[in-house]
Amino acid sequence: MSASAVPRPALASAVHRWLFDPAFDDGLHRDVERSVAVLIVASVMTVALEQSAAFYQAHAGLLHAFELIMAVLFTVEYALRVLAAPALPEFARSRFPRLRYVFSLYALVDLLAIAPFYLSLFVAVDLDLLRMLRLMRLLRMAKLTRQLLPAIEEFRQLNAGRSRRAQVFALLEPTGHSGRLHILLDNFIMFWIGLSILCVVLESVDELSQMFGRGFAWIDAIAFTIFTLEYAARVYSAPENPRFAVRRLPRLALVRTPQA
Repeated sequence: MSASAVPRPALASAVHRWLFDPAFDDGLHRDVERSVAVLIVASVMTVALEQSAAFYQAHAGLLHAFELIMAVLFTVEYALRVLAAPALPEFARSRFPRLRYVFSLYALVDLLAIAPFYLSLFVAVDLDLLRMLRLMRLLRMAKLTRQLLPAIEEFRQLNAGRSRRAQVFALLEPTGHSGRLHILLDNFIMFWIGLSILCVVLESVDELSQMFGRGFAWIDAIAFTIFTLEYAARVYSAPENPRFAVRRLPRLALVRTPQA
């Protein structure tokens, strides 16, 4: 049977199952969510770079090409999610499931994030309005909660009845009750490690240091705070670590390790 001959509900179910269903282990849900997260971070970093007028003027063509690619990719994602809406339990019983999805929170965020690009193609806008429209792409950050909120709920269920210290350890290290939240936190910290290293390299270029000195300082401050909190959490939860739990002073034993 050709793709055009597949009934819409069947097509919607197939798209949902293979691209967006976290319960289907053989599908591409994790790859899709991970790719979307990477694109969102890249898009947000581009928005930050664009705030420098000198940088924007020097790389306007490249930034416009990047914005075009992002708009196309997020438009395809939006269209696929609308297509798959009848397969979602919260919309399946609606008479018009796709219309209900279009007016849901995440769908509105998706639409508002890509609409400014298409608006600027057909409507003449001044520089200030164009800058505000570009900033609307920051709404894509809200899409990350699509992964975060279910992961938090899963973590709460897996750790019901466990002590706060055990929960902190499960967030930092893989255990039988860490769930997806540990993976998201691990990826978050790895991102900041990579970003910190990148900024150190970029700061060594005088032109970039002069253009983005304040931005680099903010990134340094945020990274320092994140790494300090992570270190404190690891020290606090050290008694839950089997490697140090048998020691008389587990926290001191952790502090003395090369990694710490």
